Parts: sequence; structure tokens; C-alpha cells
Amino acid sequence: MFRRVNKGLTIIEVLIVLAISAGLAVISIGAFSSQGRTRSDDAARLVMADIAKVRSDAVQGLGPTTSDGSSKLAGNELFGQAIEFVTDSAFLGDKMRVYKLMISGGSTISAYETYEIPVTGGLKFYVPQSATATDAPCNEFRSCYYNYQLGFSDYETLLEATSANRIMVFRNRTGETYTFSRAKTQPAGFNQTLGMSNGVTNVNGAANLSNYLKDKQGRLRISYGTPGSGTDSNAQMQNARFKYYAIFDMQIPNNQEFQVVK
Repeated sequence: MFRRVNKGLTIIEVLIVLAISAGLAVISIGAFSSQGRTRSDDAARLVMADIAKVRSDAVQGLGPTTSDGSSKLAGNELFGQAIEFVTDSAFLGDKMRVYKLMISGGSTISAYETYEIPVTGGLKFYVPQSATATDAPCNEFRSCYYNYQLGFSDYETLLEATSANRIMVFRNRTGETYTFSRAKTQPAGFNQTLGMSNGVTNVNGAANLSNYLKDKQGRLRISYGTPGSGTDSNAQMQNARFKYYAIFDMQIPNNQEFQVVK
């Protein structure tokens, strides 16, 4: 006579299964996180590559290559190229605007062509406004500009009393770099927006050759990352999952540095 035996999992077997499942879950989460890190890092490095290409085009003296090139320059000379970190009213932005520049009359710089470069990977530039220069922005994760003439103990925020974008100008042939800002309330054209006065003497007037001075060749640091949770842009970028710096020492030819902050 056979006795019926009920078979099932012992406590030890259950614990083993749970341990294996937990291990697989950790591996999956780790792999997903690693993929996110890789995608973000690749997108961040692409920003640096795009900036380097704009600079390279300026150094090579690349002008119009289409059949209407002569009409674009209208007898003027090449000046270089500029790249603008475009932000919105919340001081975040996800594109760069490139200006191809010419100079007329030996002193007036304007754009004969523009195009935009999107920033991928969910990254955004972080150019927050600072009410006063005493807000000490450069000891936090944010963009800032150091002025060599003032010394590294002093600094200037990227945004002044009004919302503004930051622009770097790369000179034709030499690649000499200068930085300016422009108020976003101005018209879109290079000569109108960069020739305006915004109350900060050493960052305006990029349309005027006489404004290309040493105080425009300091150290520029652009912050960008993947915004996290928060009710405003400051909180979102402080809680960013991944953070990066694009650093440019404009007193050193063709200098740029990529830094992973987080």
C-alpha cells in the first residue's frame, strides 16, 4: 500500500530562489544604469566635439561654399564663427546656435549664415541668473566666467540683471577666442543682439571689433547635465542625475576641457 506524499519547496529552497531573483534584479538595474551613464557621457562628449568643430572651421577659414557665396559676403571679409549656448526663461537650454561671421568696414561684425545644433541625451545647459556678483556662483554647480584682469578671486556670472545667453567667438585663421553675452529680448540677428549694451562693460558689444579685448578672454565654464526632480531649474540641476562641465581657457589657443562632475 502506497502512502501519498505532498511535495513542495522547503524554506531553504525558497530562500535560494529569492536570493537568485534579487541578484538578477540587481544585475539588470546595474546594466540599465550603466547604459544610461554611457549614453549621457557620449552625448556630453558630443557637445565638446561640436564646439571643437566650429572652432576648427573658423581656424581653417571656411567661408561660403555655395554658388551664392560672394553675395553672402557681399565683398566683406571672413571674421570667424561664433557659438551660442541658447537657454530659455528658466535658464536651461538644449541647443547651440552657430553664427558664420564676416566683418565690414574694418570694424562691424555680422552673421551671413546661422544654424543650430541640438543637444541630445536629455542634456540641458544650466545658465542660472544671479542677482548680484556677490552670489558667488562659481563654488556651485553652475556656469560662470572668470575674468583674468580682475583675478581668479573675482568672477562674473553668465547672466546679468536680465536673462542672457553666452556666446564664444572664434576668430578666422587664428582661432583666438572671446566671450560675450546677449539679452534674449533683442532681435535674433548677430549684429543687433551682440552690439547691445546690457550694463556689464566687459561682456557686451561683440558686433564691434574694438570690444575684442583681453577682458573677454578669461576662463569660461559651462555647466550642463540631465535635469532631475524639482520645482524650478535650480533644483532640477542640483538634483541632476549626470553633471558635466565644458571649460574654456581663452588665453590658451584652442583650449577646451571636458569634466565629469557626477
